[in-house]
Amino acid sequence: MAHHFVKSGAPDGRHHLPVPRGRAVPVPAPRHGAKLDFSSIARAAIPHLPSLLPDWLPGGRREGHEWTCGSLSGEAGASCKVNLTTGRWCDFATGQKGGDAISLLAAIRDIRQGSAARELAARIGMGGRAHG
Repeated sequence: MAHHFVKSGAPDGRHHLPVPRGRAVPVPAPRHGAKLDFSSIARAAIPHLPSLLPDWLPGGRREGHEWTCGSLSGEAGASCKVNLTTGRWCDFATGQKGGDAISLLAAIRDIRQGSAARELAARIGMGGRAHG
């Protein structure tokens, strides 16, 4: 029996389920609502970086105005750096980089930036203010 794939409705939208052809499968409708205000979330996250990064990149350490670790997996080392003043980050070993805490969380968790923005907004207490 041939299979095709449909989105499972997982929050990141990247997981797929095999479904036998010809069978109806209920797929949740996409969520609609106000657009996320990415720049407000990113700006609001900057003062929270010193408390977020030990959770996200636990093998790292603070070195002046940067959080330094081995990679986006969070082990000890010095190849990955996050600027605590601007939120910019780079994993120099892989070349991955970004400009804010949203892109960093998305890269660490391998999730979409929208999911990362919602998670980050909730974590820093923005709630409904995360939407523009």
